[in-house]
Amino acid sequence: MDSPPPSTLAAVLRELHALLRDHGEKQWMEWVQTDLRYLEKGDGYGAEHFLRAFGGMGSLSDLIICPENGHSIAATQVDLVNSRLQSLRSRAYELARAFS
Repeated sequence: MDSPPPSTLAAVLRELHALLRDHGEKQWMEWVQTDLRYLEKGDGYGAEHFLRAFGGMGSLSDLIICPENGHSIAATQVDLVNSRLQSLRSRAYELARAFS
């Protein structure tokens, strides 16, 4: 099976970046921005770097966007936004894994 082009992963990461930015999640927004810079140049290292965001305590996998974590979000939007976060995070992970 052929791996997807870097532009496919970049498109998902752009959405993830926007979601993180919109809710004030600076650390992971900057991480994803770094990955995007590589991928937008056609450099697959962005996929490898993205995968390093997973595993261990405090990883991207553990992120929950909510007011209690200092994010800009209404309590009524927490479930919806975190559902979208999980969807984007999972899709990006799958695409990044396809490069390895």
